[in-house]
Amino acid sequence: MQFLAPFSIRHSKILDQETLKQLENELNKTKGKNLLVEFTRNFSTLIEKKEKEREFTNLALDVFFSIEDYEKILEYSSPLYSAEYYFYRALAFYKLNQFNKIASLKLQFEMKFERALDLPRNRLILAFLDLFITLKENPEEIDLKLEEIGVFLDGQDEEFKNKYWVIIVFSFYSELLFRRDLLNKTEEIARMILSYSLQNQDPYLQSNALILLSSIYIRKGEFRKAKQMIKSSLVPVNQTGELTNKAKILNNLLLLDLAKMDYFKAIDRISKIKDLKINDNKRKELEILEIKLKIHLNSENNIDERIKEIISDLEKEEKYYKDIILLNCWYNIKKENYEEAKKSIDEHLKLAENNLYSLLENRYYYGLYHKEVEDYEQAFSDFEEVIELSKKDYKIELLVKSLMQFLSLAFSQNNEKYSLSDILQKVETLKETSEKQFIPKLQVDALMIKMIFILLKSTDIDIMEEWDIAMKKTHQFRYIDRIKQLNIIKNYSRENEEDNNEKQLGELFKEIIEPYNCFFFIKKPKKEE
Repeated sequence: MQFLAPFSIRHSKILDQETLKQLENELNKTKGKNLLVEFTRNFSTLIEKKEKEREFTNLALDVFFSIEDYEKILEYSSPLYSAEYYFYRALAFYKLNQFNKIASLKLQFEMKFERALDLPRNRLILAFLDLFITLKENPEEIDLKLEEIGVFLDGQDEEFKNKYWVIIVFSFYSELLFRRDLLNKTEEIARMILSYSLQNQDPYLQSNALILLSSIYIRKGEFRKAKQMIKSSLVPVNQTGELTNKAKILNNLLLLDLAKMDYFKAIDRISKIKDLKINDNKRKELEILEIKLKIHLNSENNIDERIKEIISDLEKEEKYYKDIILLNCWYNIKKENYEEAKKSIDEHLKLAENNLYSLLENRYYYGLYHKEVEDYEQAFSDFEEVIELSKKDYKIELLVKSLMQFLSLAFSQNNEKYSLSDILQKVETLKETSEKQFIPKLQVDALMIKMIFILLKSTDIDIMEEWDIAMKKTHQFRYIDRIKQLNIIKNYSRENEEDNNEKQLGELFKEIIEPYNCFFFIKKPKKEE
């Protein structure tokens, strides 16, 4: 029979035809609902009737993993029927932040399998029990642990790798690798999970693998491949109706919106994600991102109330607290509430401590503050410091934003400290960054900024070489909106005062610079070999 539930092959081996038909009838009533959750609800009722027979317990754990119900995993993995259950329980404890229970679980495992610890199954489980403990107690040793596990897994045969519980191991392992930007190894494992999911007609694992691949390609900056993976993932996600994975797809589309600087679409995307199943931390991240975009776009009147509400909800030690304090600073700068802005940035400095990125962010916002209160010399100094340190440490987002602020300040102020040569050196840094990190739109914009400075501050430097390159890149990357702007630059005349429209060039410069006030760099930075 054609059965459309999430685990057709695995559960069809266990459930009789009458039960399958009963489940199928129930699922047919779930239009518009989360199919996996409904399947789990019906399946759980069946399990209770079977009094947790062992074969059904295995399948129940399978199902509860798919909806990330770790409380149920703990319930159904006790008693510890098999060695794999130790891994299941440890993973559940990890996800529920109950690290203190993993050490005793590891001790139980070592005692029970004392004479068989060299078996591949037991070695892998023990390695992960140890990894869970290391994640909490010695995070600086994680890379070494991951490498050791990788060597072990590479040495196992396909039969071992194709066991369901090992696939769950691989799924968690790939999650850790991705967080540490080990993208090639993560891609290798994601493709292995994808192969398994297709062989076993498992739409849940298939959607997981495809979503992970799309995330990998986004981090690599291969956006076309990412879009292909996102499109492919829609089919299995629609089969399961799983809301967490729907949220992950939308989140990856959101990242692509940010990369394109399509901030209005990004705000719309955030609203859709918040309507789905996401954890509290993700919801806080999205709230803060939405506020950041709306401050930039001046698109909401009650932003100050939302900021105050989030600040009152967050504890000072929470990682999101520093972010919202900086946004409060930015909001007050834009509203010309400079005293309040200064209070926020001073508070942030106390929280930044010895974290380099936080300190650089703090200096950047000091630069914005000093720029607006017309302390231009200090503002230049602030941005220069962020530029130099961001360049050394590959903080691309801050580097680009600080360069743009520096150039914006240089454009508006006749500062004798910086000659045209000094300014063009900063533009060259911007251009080199755009090429090395492959930020196509910035490649065009850096050239346009360079040409505008040359036209307004020099009488003898020709711009046509830069103009030709910029026009070529505009067509190559399909930035059609830049063609009209490039023609404004080309038609600007230094000699003919009647045609000389400095105001138009000034407006064009501002139009180019403005989106970078909210620039996002979502890729893994490319570093020197």
